Amino acid sequence: MDNMISNGVSTWSSISCRSRMACGGDGHSPAVPWRALCRFRCLEALGDRDGAEKEYLTAHYMVPYRLYPLTLLMDMYISSGRPGDAVRTGETILAMPVNERHPAMSKMNRETEEKLVSLKNYGADN
Repeated sequence: MDNMISNGVSTWSSISCRSRMACGGDGHSPAVPWRALCRFRCLEALGDRDGAEKEYLTAHYMVPYRLYPLTLLMDMYISSGRPGDAVRTGETILAMPVNERHPAMSKMNRETEEKLVSLKNYGADN
């Protein structure tokens, strides 16, 4: 990461962080803290999982009742071999209130429950 600056433009902005769509945010939804999620994706792509984790948590705390940032964080923990953290995050997600009339929230909750059962079946609840 020593070469973060090249020609006066940081790698941070040169990867697809300039494009909201490439970072998964449409830039129009106030309910999704897309800037933090964009920074997360950029940091994860650069291999900075600690920085990515901080951005996920920032996104979650911007709108605490939103499940999306935490489900992404749980997925990152799973993919990076941190099953214990994934289980703790999954339990946090399942403890959150879910508006059953909101299909996306219900789906994220169901998927989290399935992942949590799978992780616990493989002994990742430590």
